[in-house]
Amino acid sequence: MTDLPDTMLAALCDAPGKPLRLDQVPVPKPGKGEYLVQMETCGLCHSDLHVQQGDEPLPEEAFPLILGHEGVGRIVAGDGPLAVGTRVGLPWLYETCLDCDPCLRGRETFCPEQKARGLDAPGAFAEYAILDTRFATPIPDGLDPVTAGPLLCAGLTAWS
Repeated sequence: MTDLPDTMLAALCDAPGKPLRLDQVPVPKPGKGEYLVQMETCGLCHSDLHVQQGDEPLPEEAFPLILGHEGVGRIVAGDGPLAVGTRVGLPWLYETCLDCDPCLRGRETFCPEQKARGLDAPGAFAEYAILDTRFATPIPDGLDPVTAGPLLCAGLTAWS
């Protein structure tokens, strides 16, 4: 594993209606079945705006949040089928059970146990983010990351 910093810059949403603020937070550590991804870019989805503007009924204790689920970056640590250095996308789904009827039918977005990036787990508006190896989507090097980011939400949402 490459020497990584202890902290990173992240855009934090402290409460509904508050502007995002940049601050230093700990770099997450990948666990079993996870990659640490150094972010290149992250698109801004309208659902991020819904959360930031308070249109989603989230409890006060859910904040602060790191939003963002249209991320593109490179694996810098972790153990999985993709090599360190592989460019990947970080989608809305952070994790699901992969065992219920919707998951077994390839409809993970309907999993009752799903966790969403930026809501239930930290998102990609940061220098680094965690990615479940089972949800890692390789992104070709020739694809512009600014173009690729929104495909992880709009493209995958339409497909699924």
